[in-house]
Amino acid sequence: RISSYAFSKSQIKEIVIPSNVTEIEKGAFYGCTKLKTIEIAPDSKLRIIDEHVFENTTINEITIPSNVTKISKTAFSDCRKLINILFTPNSELQEIESSAFAYLPIESFTIPPHVKYINRKTFDSCRYLKTVIVAPNSELQTIEKSEFQFSPIENLCIPSSFVEFKDGWCKR
Repeated sequence: RISSYAFSKSQIKEIVIPSNVTEIEKGAFYGCTKLKTIEIAPDSKLRIIDEHVFENTTINEITIPSNVTKISKTAFSDCRKLINILFTPNSELQEIESSAFAYLPIESFTIPPHVKYINRKTFDSCRYLKTVIVAPNSELQTIEKSEFQFSPIENLCIPSSFVEFKDGWCKR
């Protein structure tokens, strides 16, 4: 594991996360304003990306390995250059917590198939987010209140498993 605040506010520019890391704890790379490149081993055992882990860094792309089951609150929030968030095939991601991807310049996002519930404000103020793709075999059931607050969603595909849009899910 990578411990809480291990590299927080350091001057690192890139990091290679080895395959044996199972958890990146709270704030591990928080405020690393020079961090541009994160490489996670293709055979990664990473399961949890905790709170504030990459918040306020300058990464522009991240590939989330298939074993990750949880992305905690504000994990990637305020990464003002993050435009590509990719998930490997067979993603096991089940939970995306509040504000995990808030304040990003992303234009599209694909929700992996095993995510059932997305917490409040996950995509808050993603001012360029126009397309949200939900896998046809998705287990997504609920889009929470303020989920896409201040995001100009134009395209959203809804799976047959879907149950509820909470009030104010896309308020402006």
